[in-house]
Amino acid sequence: MQELLKNSFVLSLSEILLKLAKLMAFVVIANVYSVEYLGLFNYIVSFLIIFFIVGELGINTYVTVEQSKLKIFPDTSILAIGIFKIISVSLMFCLAFLVYTAMGKDDKLILVIVSLLILSDSILTLVYSFYRAVDRFKYEFYFKTIQAFVYGFISFVMYYYSELGFTYFIAFLATLNIILALFSLYKLTNFNLYIKNSFVYIKENFIGHFEHILPIFLAMAFTTLYFRVDILMLESMVGIQSVGYYSVAYKLVEGAMVLPLMLSVVLLPKLSNNRKNINLDIFIHFVIGLIIFILFYFTVSYVIDILFVDNYIVSVDIAKVLAYSIVIMSINTYMFTYFIATKNSYVNVKVTFIMLILNLVLNYIYIPLYGMEAAAMTTVATELVGMFGLIYYMRKYYACS
Repeated sequence: MQELLKNSFVLSLSEILLKLAKLMAFVVIANVYSVEYLGLFNYIVSFLIIFFIVGELGINTYVTVEQSKLKIFPDTSILAIGIFKIISVSLMFCLAFLVYTAMGKDDKLILVIVSLLILSDSILTLVYSFYRAVDRFKYEFYFKTIQAFVYGFISFVMYYYSELGFTYFIAFLATLNIILALFSLYKLTNFNLYIKNSFVYIKENFIGHFEHILPIFLAMAFTTLYFRVDILMLESMVGIQSVGYYSVAYKLVEGAMVLPLMLSVVLLPKLSNNRKNINLDIFIHFVIGLIIFILFYFTVSYVIDILFVDNYIVSVDIAKVLAYSIVIMSINTYMFTYFIATKNSYVNVKVTFIMLILNLVLNYIYIPLYGMEAAAMTTVATELVGMFGLIYYMRKYYACS
């Protein structure tokens, strides 16, 4: 338990630093470049994430689970599959550019820059997947701390030199992130991976293991669509400004979820090796989620007032509605992780698919009537349905001990 708490603290600290630094960038966009730019940025991110998740194929989680069982680090075959993921994501972003162009959307340069920003994060999370498998959390701490400094430094500079424009701002971030991502990949592998051997390993290992990766990928795809569909539907039904206001609330809730998410990250290799304290783990996530909810609910109005200009006050009510999902998401995060670690990811596929369909239907009906408030309430309702579904399968397949 002491090691578990230590690793959770280390990861949470680095993640909090990075979240705060990214929040600085978020605040700069909101306050310096207007709510329209904030909405545009988050709309493009949500659009790209859909393509990203198809290219990612659920490989990060697979890497952590499989590498944790092997003695060689990093295992060449697992590493080759990771490199394949980077190539796959890059190709999907090329497809995203073509689709975005076909849709007649402007700001294609911003789409390309944001693609590079997300790709760099994808490389970094791949590297973290290897380190997590062998409990080398300090490396993730180092790289996330450096990345936090990058975001913080660029945000500080651009706040005082805002005349350079929004495009330059995200271009600087993308450039430095790509450099850091390539450096992290070098530290992990020394680039000692031959292309010819990579194709052989991918053919022999990835294809053979795809049946294990597929449910992880499908669950992650449905989850991502579920979380991002609100943004896309708000843009089409209400307008780009609503995306900006809603994004402020969602960003803060996302930051509040750092500790439960990091705790599940630490638990993943443990669960792969038959950790059995299921009731205790669920209780820990419930308590953490409840504490975070209480703190968040009663402070979020002050946080928004301090960080954002006056017109973002409309985000307070949205954030308070979304806050009710914190406890539920904390519990759901653990159960999703448990089913992945115990090779029962098809449970997650079933539950996340139901959540996605329910979210789409409710948003389609209520967003035109109630706008952002409907999107927030739909998220809470869908999370609650997902929790009941996961508990049902947990009781059906496992005897909690």
